[in-house]
Amino acid sequence: MANDWMNDDGLYIKFGTKEGKVIGGGEFQKGALGNEHYIEFIVDTTYLDGTTLTFLSDTLTLPGDCFLYRAEFEVEVAFDSAGEGATISFGLYDTDRTTAYDADGIDVQVAEAAIDGVGDTIVCDGALVGTRLANNTPCYVTALVETEAFTAGKGRLKLWYYF
Repeated sequence: MANDWMNDDGLYIKFGTKEGKVIGGGEFQKGALGNEHYIEFIVDTTYLDGTTLTFLSDTLTLPGDCFLYRAEFEVEVAFDSAGEGATISFGLYDTDRTTAYDADGIDVQVAEAAIDGVGDTIVCDGALVGTRLANNTPCYVTALVETEAFTAGKGRLKLWYYF
């Protein structure tokens, strides 16, 4: 990450092995009035940076001043680690990529035991879920692996919000 930087146009530039990492995600519009939104991020241990912070997308953000009314994490490939003690937190960072809006505001330290089976679904209960975000700028969605690195696992972080 030492060589990564933000250029004058606000584009985040990556180098080395991080440059080639592609993490999937997308946004879907719902509701008759088009006010409900749903975004989804693929969380794959192949792309998580051990026990450091990982931005789940470099382009897809959660808009500021929205109401985050629901969040879930659904397991597609069972999560595993060498010592069976890994945890993962989901949160938001400002677009400067250094300032945490709330580093675990979506969910705090989801235990490996809760996501070690295909089909396991976690209803996220972080401090930001069920609230209106107080910021006026978009935020990047992040994952932070703690205690030890995962050796296997893949899931989808799903966020529902409206204005």
